[in-house]
Amino acid sequence: LVSAAAGAGKTAVLVERVIKLITDKTNPVMVDKLLIVTFTNAAANEMQGKIRKALRKALEVSGNDEHITKQLTMLPKATIATVHSFCQDLIRNYFLKAGVSSSFKVGDETQLSLLRDRALETVLEERYKNPTEAFEALVDDFGGKKDDKALTEAITDIYSFTQSTSNPKQWLDKAKNNFCHDGFLMWGGFILSSLKEEIKGMIKSYDNAIMVINSSIGIEPYYDLFAAEREMLETMLFKCNGKWDEMRLYINSIVFDRLPRRGKDADKQNAEYVKSIRDNVKDSVNQIAKVFYSTQNDIISDNEALAVVIGELCNIVWDFTLEYSEYKRRKNVVDFNDLEHLALKLMADPEIAQQTRNKFSAVLVDEYQDTNGVQEALFQAVSTEDNLFMVGDVKQSIYAFRNAQPFIFTHKAREYRKNTQLGEIIHLPHNFRSNNCIINFVNNVFGKIMSTYVGDVDYSDGHGLIGTQADCEHSVVQLDLIEKRLEPNYDFTDDELLTTETIREAMFVANRIKSLVTEQKPTIIDELTGQKRHLQYRDIAVLARKNKGVSDIFAQQFEAAGIPFYSEDEKGNFTDSFEVSIVLAFLSIIDNPMQDIPLIAVMRSPLFLFDDEQLAEIRKTSDKSFYHALCADKSEKTQKFLSVLGEYQKISKEEKIEYLIRKILSDTGFLSYVATLADGEMRHTNLRLLCERAGKFEADSHKTIFEFLGYLSAMKEHSYSYTVAKTAGQNDNAVKVMSVHKSKGLEFPVVFFVRCGAMFNKTGLRAPMLYDIDYGIGCDFTDTKRGVRFPNVSKIAVSQKKLFDLLSEEMRIMYVALTRARNMLFVVASCNNVEKKLLGWENSDTLPYTIAKQNTFIDWIGLAFQDNIRETANVHSAEDILISGKDTVDDQTLSISTEKSEYSKEIADRLEYRYPYKNAKHIPAKLPVSQAIGKVMYEVNLKKPELMQKAKKMTAALRGTIIHFILQNIDINKTDNIEQINKQVTKMIECGMINKEFADVIKPETLFEFFNSNIGQRMKKSSEVKREVKFFAKIPAREIIADLDECVANEIILLQGVVDCVFVEDNQLVIIDYKTGRQDRAEYEQQLDFYAKGLSKALNMDVKETLLYPLY
Repeated sequence: LVSAAAGAGKTAVLVERVIKLITDKTNPVMVDKLLIVTFTNAAANEMQGKIRKALRKALEVSGNDEHITKQLTMLPKATIATVHSFCQDLIRNYFLKAGVSSSFKVGDETQLSLLRDRALETVLEERYKNPTEAFEALVDDFGGKKDDKALTEAITDIYSFTQSTSNPKQWLDKAKNNFCHDGFLMWGGFILSSLKEEIKGMIKSYDNAIMVINSSIGIEPYYDLFAAEREMLETMLFKCNGKWDEMRLYINSIVFDRLPRRGKDADKQNAEYVKSIRDNVKDSVNQIAKVFYSTQNDIISDNEALAVVIGELCNIVWDFTLEYSEYKRRKNVVDFNDLEHLALKLMADPEIAQQTRNKFSAVLVDEYQDTNGVQEALFQAVSTEDNLFMVGDVKQSIYAFRNAQPFIFTHKAREYRKNTQLGEIIHLPHNFRSNNCIINFVNNVFGKIMSTYVGDVDYSDGHGLIGTQADCEHSVVQLDLIEKRLEPNYDFTDDELLTTETIREAMFVANRIKSLVTEQKPTIIDELTGQKRHLQYRDIAVLARKNKGVSDIFAQQFEAAGIPFYSEDEKGNFTDSFEVSIVLAFLSIIDNPMQDIPLIAVMRSPLFLFDDEQLAEIRKTSDKSFYHALCADKSEKTQKFLSVLGEYQKISKEEKIEYLIRKILSDTGFLSYVATLADGEMRHTNLRLLCERAGKFEADSHKTIFEFLGYLSAMKEHSYSYTVAKTAGQNDNAVKVMSVHKSKGLEFPVVFFVRCGAMFNKTGLRAPMLYDIDYGIGCDFTDTKRGVRFPNVSKIAVSQKKLFDLLSEEMRIMYVALTRARNMLFVVASCNNVEKKLLGWENSDTLPYTIAKQNTFIDWIGLAFQDNIRETANVHSAEDILISGKDTVDDQTLSISTEKSEYSKEIADRLEYRYPYKNAKHIPAKLPVSQAIGKVMYEVNLKKPELMQKAKKMTAALRGTIIHFILQNIDINKTDNIEQINKQVTKMIECGMINKEFADVIKPETLFEFFNSNIGQRMKKSSEVKREVKFFAKIPAREIIADLDECVANEIILLQGVVDCVFVEDNQLVIIDYKTGRQDRAEYEQQLDFYAKGLSKALNMDVKETLLYPLY
């Protein structure tokens, strides 16, 4: 067993072992006599490639050795496969013995999920028809109030879990028997044992408190009480080695006396510190007392009542297992669990087992830490006592959701250390990836927090990393803490108040990445060329515990900052995509055109391009369904649509659905159309996936469109549907945004590990039923006499075990994240009250009990650096984040558009004022242009635009608002005459965009004069026009405010403004500011100058001209 740390080159170790076996001088092994097992097809292909490369190198060294040459020739025949591929081959070789057809196939998840649902329906339906008392009790206890969804989920969850064990029936029987026989001793014993570390932690806390009492003035009276209570804790610890009822009696007898009075000269800070320690211990003792809620005999009596319910549940799970297998047999399909269990069943046959073992001289397993019980049984069955070679790192076992069981690795490592006759354990601690700065950081963190109590291994026992890389020029580990709370005295905009901690983290990371790539430009060693070069976006990865809910937010901020990115999104549903939803709507109306919503969706889509006016005219022809109205309409476009629809309806009755979809795509040119849209390649792939789904669905027989649509709907409802297609963006010069799980096995020059302040998800521990490989099923107990429901001892024990497993898994996830970086590592966390966090870490300890009490990654890191956390961490306020990195323009589209803009938001977000930086309080942090010139020339600040509200008295400001709004939204390509302008204004009034009572204020002839003036004509000729442009630009204070002290003259002010219109001419900007008042240009000169400075800096373009156009 090789325990290879992160960056040690696990694959290289396995390849080296293969080459040694093949080139052994005394007993060389033929390559086709090797069984090399990996966990993914990609890993298998990579393994074969590396073995080929190593063999060629060995061939060069040996001088064209004949044996090695032969191995290269035979390599394609070598069994380098995934677990499931190996199992599948074994089953096909012995299909009769396995009890399957020779033509069996692995079902896809969508098909299998439907079969599971049907099998469960069959099993439960039979029980509902003929209910027993046990079944009724089960439904009452765990069925839910309105439906039996909770029960069905429990059945399928337990089924999935048992499939990861080598003998599901045996596990279910044991789970039943736990409630009948010795379950209480097992659960109670585990609870008592697990309390030991917690009580040791409390004793250590009291030791610290007593030390402070002895060294402080005025709190000496506390000593006797703390000493006595420490003795009480020691007694509790001793009782953990005894019996349940003894501990129960003792803990219920504990009374905490009042603290004695402290002296008048007492050190108040230390007094509060020791008091807080005591309060925490009191709370812990009270929580422990709740665990011992009843006597042993009463609990055993409760267990006997539960035995009936849990017995019925286990019986249903097994019946479901058999029924589901029968459904799969009828369809001649198997799932991945079947492959493992059928293979294990075959290996139970002595003859087959011997034949299989004889095929292989050595069995090599990669990523051994991710194996489960049934896979481990397979590896043992196919290997002999001395030919099994396993490589892995238990610290990187992060697939609990796939039922990986890391204790298999740790158990084997312990056994090999105890008895070398069983096997050899080899540690490879050298890390060939990261620089020493990162290595030291990782060792310092996990050396303090990872133990057998939390983490499943003692990091100090041979698991620390040893660096091999020389310190590089730009090696950085940075810990950034962002304050969640917003300063109450700070002048926030509405948008800023709505920013979440994730948004602010994304803004911070975007600003840091932009600075790294475009300003700091650190050098790294290119992995391919071995030469130095500047850091590029492709070298950076942003990792989060979960990508869902994070990637979209980071994508928005990266896009706003102009940072190219690729996001490894978690599950999406390809049927929700625009292009697929259009095709599915078309299929719906081909099947049944009486459905108004899909019918109108198809007609309005790019396939037929009916506009709202045309649809409204059709609607007038009939008061029945829209399809009736459509048939009654005699326009050429409508009749053509009906003709096309009729043709496809005929085809649907004669051809398969896949053919129909492909014909629609071909006839309409829809494939070509979507290819021109953003993410065109992804959209194209989604449509191809839809065709494949249809083909697989009707592979066995001709099925209807209605059945196919129902099938996709069921998949979506059960979250089994295929994910949205990916583009090739991961190969571009782009920042990678992905989950930690996606990053496993990868490395990057620069890593940002974000959302480290997010709480661990412990909601699963509150489920009414839990299960564990060792402790079986834990559940709540309902006392019908008292009408109460509470956790049974089984639930308390299993919940505690699951909590330790969860914390260990989270710690391993953090280990994977922190070991991905080669050169630079940034850890980013949002904290509520950073100062309180810092104090908490400084005054705490790193005992296993304390580590187990933490709820975030940053809490673990903070505790690890408690002695110098203030020197290690950089603290950022929310205000700092919101100010930084705003040299950008909010609206990214420099193009003419006839679509309605987000006018409410654009108008409302104009000239604002922001309070100053902390280090220069008389210099504002953000300054609107209007305030920079000392007077408000024109400002709009409306919750709801006045032009949409009930008519008010007309004012100059309101008139200005109306005219600005029209100029912002009018289609400038339809302004050649007054009639065109009038038509657009009338439409705005009819749509409710402008109150009709304001119609008299609007003068189309004034607008016509503008659009046909020299300025208007120049604007209309421009290829890039933008209206209502918000900008932010960093400007030195000396350029805005006169007579500043030298020390603050270079402070940066974030200048903010809104420009009415800007267009590009001769690759330069032309700025237009509309004025509805009668002021001279001289009064606006400074304002226009600020507009030019700000917009030029924000868009990185020179300003050709600033123009003031009067509209009065």
